[in-house]
Amino acid sequence: MKKIIHLTLMLGLAIAAKAQSTRHASFSVGFGDSSNTLFFTENPTIRKVRVKYTDRVPADIFIHHEGLKGDKLETHYDLKFEGDLYVLQTKYPSINLPMYPNIQTGYLEAVSTLPKHAEITARMKKDSLIYDVDVYTLEGEESSLFSEKFAAHYIGGDLKLKEDLVKSYRNYEVTGRSMPQDSVLLFRGVVHPRGNISNVELVSGRPSTFSEFVKRHFQQDKDLWQPELQGGRRVKSIVGIFIRVRDGEIISVSGSGSSGIPRYR
Repeated sequence: MKKIIHLTLMLGLAIAAKAQSTRHASFSVGFGDSSNTLFFTENPTIRKVRVKYTDRVPADIFIHHEGLKGDKLETHYDLKFEGDLYVLQTKYPSINLPMYPNIQTGYLEAVSTLPKHAEITARMKKDSLIYDVDVYTLEGEESSLFSEKFAAHYIGGDLKLKEDLVKSYRNYEVTGRSMPQDSVLLFRGVVHPRGNISNVELVSGRPSTFSEFVKRHFQQDKDLWQPELQGGRRVKSIVGIFIRVRDGEIISVSGSGSSGIPRYR
């Protein structure tokens, strides 16, 4: 079926909060699309799905549900986190994520020759797909308008996270307990400003002596996490920890400070 493309263009001016003038252009490209008809048919409470991109690949998924009483709910999946990706693929195997669009914005050169920052979001519905494009032209340093968020993470990264867990479990194994042969586990916990983690709970996977060990391991009184920073200030936040076990060995461990983790349905 030939896709019919509808293009809406809106140009406007906006003033940056820090005394920097910024020109702002936005447009939407939409067309009929049936690639997710099965997904929406299998999940009738889902009204739409938003996809945000980083480096031209899907990075964040926002699934919009409608509750029994008409209330609106949203679930966020951070695809940069292995745990979120696993849950999304397991719960919604029929979902097809749209590729990054090939949209030409050369005509915006007439608006300004200043550096640009573009944000692209895809909106998926049962019978259509719409790309929303926001292009910002800046005066001065780009960092003054687009500040980087510093999410909570394990000090040393995922490799250190796995190394410490494996070392701790080797000492635990002498008690005679063995690791499950194959398992996929997703935990969440609260990282506090001083770097410790508490309230670790299993949110996906089969409970076992190993999952109980993991909870105790991470809740030791050690300041091994870099807390989330907001405006240079340490704040309490939620983190996810994903563990994959194969043939009795821990093969993958990853952590994420995604704010979407507590909102699984």
